[in-house]
Amino acid sequence: MSTIEELAKSKEELQSLNEELSTVKSQLEEKVRELEYLNNDLSNLLSSIDIATICLDSEFRIKCFTPATKQLFNLNDTDIGRPISDISGVLTDAELLPDAKMVLDKRIPIEKEFETANDYWYSRRILPCRTEDNRIDGVVFTFIDITERKRLELENLRARLFAEAVVATIREPLLVLDKNLQVVKANKSFYDFFKTDRADTEGVAVYDLEDGQWDIPSLRRLLEDIIPSNECFDDYELELDFAVIGRRRLVLNARKVIADPDMPPLLLLAIEDVTRRESAEYVMRRERDRAQQYLDVAGVMIVALAADATVSLINQRGCEVLGYEESKIVGKNWFDNFLPPDQGDYVKPVFARILSGEIKQDKYVENPVLNRSGEKRLIAWHNTVLLGEKGNIVGTLSSGEDITERKQAEQELRAAKEYAEKANEAKTRFLAAASHDLRQPLAALQMFNSFLARKINDSQLLEVIGDQKKALSSITELLDTYLNLSKLEAGAITPEISEFPANDLLLRIRDEFMPQAQDKGLSLRVVPCTLVTRSDWALLDRILQNLVSNALKYTDCGKVLIGCRRQADTLRFEVWDTGQGIANTELDAIFEEFTQLDNPAREKNKGLGLGLSIASQLARLLNHRLEVRSASGRGSVFAVEVPRVKTVSPHPSMVEKMEPSAVTDLNGLGVFLLEDNPDSRDAMKLFLESLGARVIVATTGVEAMTLLDTFDRQIDLLIADYRLPGPNGIEVIEQIQNASGRRIPAILVTGDTSAQAVLELESSGHQVLYKPVDSEELTQAVTLAVSS
Repeated sequence: MSTIEELAKSKEELQSLNEELSTVKSQLEEKVRELEYLNNDLSNLLSSIDIATICLDSEFRIKCFTPATKQLFNLNDTDIGRPISDISGVLTDAELLPDAKMVLDKRIPIEKEFETANDYWYSRRILPCRTEDNRIDGVVFTFIDITERKRLELENLRARLFAEAVVATIREPLLVLDKNLQVVKANKSFYDFFKTDRADTEGVAVYDLEDGQWDIPSLRRLLEDIIPSNECFDDYELELDFAVIGRRRLVLNARKVIADPDMPPLLLLAIEDVTRRESAEYVMRRERDRAQQYLDVAGVMIVALAADATVSLINQRGCEVLGYEESKIVGKNWFDNFLPPDQGDYVKPVFARILSGEIKQDKYVENPVLNRSGEKRLIAWHNTVLLGEKGNIVGTLSSGEDITERKQAEQELRAAKEYAEKANEAKTRFLAAASHDLRQPLAALQMFNSFLARKINDSQLLEVIGDQKKALSSITELLDTYLNLSKLEAGAITPEISEFPANDLLLRIRDEFMPQAQDKGLSLRVVPCTLVTRSDWALLDRILQNLVSNALKYTDCGKVLIGCRRQADTLRFEVWDTGQGIANTELDAIFEEFTQLDNPAREKNKGLGLGLSIASQLARLLNHRLEVRSASGRGSVFAVEVPRVKTVSPHPSMVEKMEPSAVTDLNGLGVFLLEDNPDSRDAMKLFLESLGARVIVATTGVEAMTLLDTFDRQIDLLIADYRLPGPNGIEVIEQIQNASGRRIPAILVTGDTSAQAVLELESSGHQVLYKPVDSEELTQAVTLAVSS
C-alpha cells in the first residue's frame, strides 16, 4: 500500500515537474522570440545608422560592426573573432590600439579627430563595453564623419579672418559690440585714435569707455534698439571731451551684423572724427592762398590749363611775363590769347597728345608766348598732366622759364666764338703764309751762306759768315717754333715711347743751356738721378727745353735748379728758378699761345710766348701731367710727371746711331731738283754742285716729266719743293717714280708750315726738310736718302 502511494506521489511530483518544465519551456521560447526580435531590431538599427561602429572583446577581437564601418576598414562577416590589428583599410591611426588599451585599463572614454588618406575627417570615440553586471568586457569604437562640419568651420574661419582683416584695415575707428553692448573687438584705428589699448577696451560696456563719456541717453536708446528691432542709424553727431585727445566732434553709424547663424548677432559701430569739418572751407582757402604764395615766389611761370585750353591757374611770374593781371588771364583760352599766330599749328597738336597720354609727363619744349605789348618771349616749358578723381587726364600743369635774354646771349656768344674761330683761322693762314714767304729767301740765304763758307779762306770774312749763320739760326728757331705748333694742330706728331735713364736727359739739357746761363751770370745746377723713365725721348726733351728756357729768360739773378723727384710709380722732372714768379691769377694764362707776362714791349730775347703752350700740348699728347707752383716775387717751380720703370731699353739717342756720316763729296751724284722759287733753286743748285753733284733743274711737274725722258737714267736722287705750280711735290715724285719704273730716293723741301700741309708731308713716307735748310741738314738728308 505504501509503495503504491509512493509511486502515486512520485507520479504527481513528475507531473508537477513536467508542468513546470513546460512552463519554463514556454518562457524560454518566449525569451528566444524576444531575443530574435531584439536582435532583428538591433541589426536593423545598426544597418540604418550611418555611423561606423566596431565592438571588440577584451582581447581586441571583433565581436560585431555596423555596415558603415566597411568605409574605413576592409571587413566582412567572416572577420568576426579576428583581432582588429589584422584588419586594413583607409584609416591609418597609429594610436588606435594604444587608446583602446587605455580605455580598457582606465575605464574612461577617449575622443579624437583625424583626417584619412582620402581627405575625410572623422571623430573617433572609444568607450568601455559594460555587461549587465557592470563588468568591462571590451571596447566600442565609433567613427562619425565630420567632414562637412570641418568644411564649414574652415569657411567660417576664413570669413572671420577676412572680416577681421577688413575691420583692421579701415581707417575709421570701429567697435564690434555684443547684444549686451560690450566690446567684442576694436580695430587698430580705434586704439590709435583714442590712445587706448585692448585691456581697457575689450569686454567693457560701451557706456563705461573713457570713464563713462559714451553714456549718453539718446545714444543708449539708439544702440539698444538696433539688435531687437533690426534697425540702424546713420550720422549721429555728438561732441565729447576726452582726457587724452581733447574735445572731438564725432559722427556715429551703427549696423546689426550676423557673423554666424548659430551665434547671437553683433553690432558694428563706426566712428568718424569730423572735428575739422566746420573749418574745412577756411582751411582750404588758407591752403590755396599759401599755395598761391609758393607759386608766386617761384622764379618761373606756373600755368595750369584745363582740357579746353582755358587757363585755370597762373602765378605772379606768369602775369609779369605776359603783362596782364591774373583776372585778365584766368578763364581765357591760352592758344587764342597768349600764343603768336604762327605757333598754334605746332602747339595745339602737342597739347592734344599730352591730354591723350601719348606724350609722357615732363615733356620739355621751347616755344614763344605773346605778351601784352606784342613782344615775343621765348619760354622753356616742362609739362606734366593734371589728373581727375578717377585718374583721368583733365588738364596740364606747366612750369616755364623765360630764356629770351639767355638765348640772345647764347647767340651773341656763338657769333663771337665763330668770329674768334674765323679770326684764329685767318691768323693761322696768315702766319702760315708769312712763314712760307719768309722761309723762301731765308732758305736761299742759308744755302748761299754755306756755299761761301766752303769757298772763302779769309778768316775775317768767315767770321762775318759765322755771324750771319747765327742770325739765320735765330730766325730759323722762331720759325721752327711755329712749325711745332702746326705739327701739334695737325696731329702729325706720333710719340715713340721707350725706356731710358732720366740722367741722360738731364745731362743733355745741362750741356745745352749751361752757356746761356753763364752768359746771364746765373747758376745752372742739375741734380743727378739714377732712376729710369718711360716716355718719348725727343718730345720730353722738347718739354724740358721749353721749361728751362723759360726759367732762364725770366730769372735775372740767382739760380735755376733741375732735378727729379720719385713719387710712387711716377717720376717728376722739376725746374726751379729764383725769378720774378707768377701771380695766382696768371697761372692758367701762361700756357696760352703768345702769352708773355711783364713783356709789354715784346722784347725779342724773351721769345714769342709759345714755349709753355707747346710744352703743355706735348704733355697732353704724352699723357704726362704738367703743373706749376709760383708766387709773385718768389720764383717758380715747373714739373712734368712721367711713368717710372725698373728696367731700361736703350734709346737711339743714348747709343751710337747706325747712320752713315754726312758726306762732303757728292761727286757724280745725279740730283733732280724741282723748285719754282728762283733764289732757293739757284742757292741749292749752287751748293749741291759745289759738292760735286750733277744737278738737273725743273720748276713744274710738267717740265720735270718732259726732262725725265732725257735724263731718266742719270737721276740718283729727287729733291722736290712741296708747293709747285700744278701738282705738288708729293704728286710729282710719284709721277716720276711711276714713269721711271724704279723707286728713286726722294727728299721733300717746303716752307709751308700750315697744319694741313704738315699732316700731308709727314705722312708721305719721304724725308721732309723745312726751310730754311742749312748745309749740314741737307747733306745729312742726302746721305741718308742715298744710303737707303
